[in-house]
Amino acid sequence: AAYDGAIVDRLGVLHGEISTVLTDVTAALPRFESYPRRFTSALGRLRAGERSALARPLSDSYHDVWMQLHEDFLLSLGRGREEADGC
Repeated sequence: AAYDGAIVDRLGVLHGEISTVLTDVTAALPRFESYPRRFTSALGRLRAGERSALARPLSDSYHDVWMQLHEDFLLSLGRGREEADGC
């Protein structure tokens, strides 16, 4: 329980940083506006004890939202997944 709590706390710090970046990104690219709400929702569910809200696939978990944001950034840059992965 202590380890899990520490992970949630660390994610909370990262969440603050992500939120700041997304505020700027959304000002330039409005299609990114759903990400802050989705990240906040996943973090809230995680803090409420829903452990699957961290990384459960196809559940709008924090990881799901992160991966979708990553894909959206790649599309914005006109890059493919293979390029980003170094393949």
